[in-house]
Amino acid sequence: MLDFPDEFNDSFNCSIGTVIGIHGYGDSYDTDWLAFSSTLLFNATENEGWCLFSMDWDDIAKYSYISSAKEVRSLGYWLSKTIQENPKVFDSSSLQIVGHSLGAHIAGFAGKEYFSATGTKISKITGVDPAGPLFQTCGDQHRLSVSDADHVLTVITNSGYLFKNGMVSSLQLGSTNLIVNGGVRQPGCGKFENTCSHNR
Repeated sequence: MLDFPDEFNDSFNCSIGTVIGIHGYGDSYDTDWLAFSSTLLFNATENEGWCLFSMDWDDIAKYSYISSAKEVRSLGYWLSKTIQENPKVFDSSSLQIVGHSLGAHIAGFAGKEYFSATGTKISKITGVDPAGPLFQTCGDQHRLSVSDADHVLTVITNSGYLFKNGMVSSLQLGSTNLIVNGGVRQPGCGKFENTCSHNR
């Protein structure tokens, strides 16, 4: 958990908003999509008024999938605690959390815990291909759900059950659901290359 000293808080200009990026299973904080997103954001805004953080849980993300999946609730809890304890940097009214795969469910649990503790919702959560295995048949309290933030967006590139070559929940979990190229297989990815479409 991050605990910024006051003078460190004051050094941030997050007047427009703060974005927290969360990588997925088997990945790390310096994954290409997070680096690319930060470049786009800062080039577009000239680095004024936006703060971007990346949550690094790669030690746990290297466990077996089942073991990693069991930790997403506790990771979401600690992320929520960090947000609560650093309100100058993480203003819920302008905070966005973007999570890929298991990271999408970490974001969801952070949103649930934050609302439970404060009675206020995080502004926006984006779940990029929320992981399906072990979450596909779960209720809303056990995965990313539409009520975890004021606005929950999901971006789907590889939906369906694992045995049908999908890695992502076929459920539409957000208030807005962006289905990319049909949401099952992406251009350039073979029929049985589900990780290819999932990581697009």
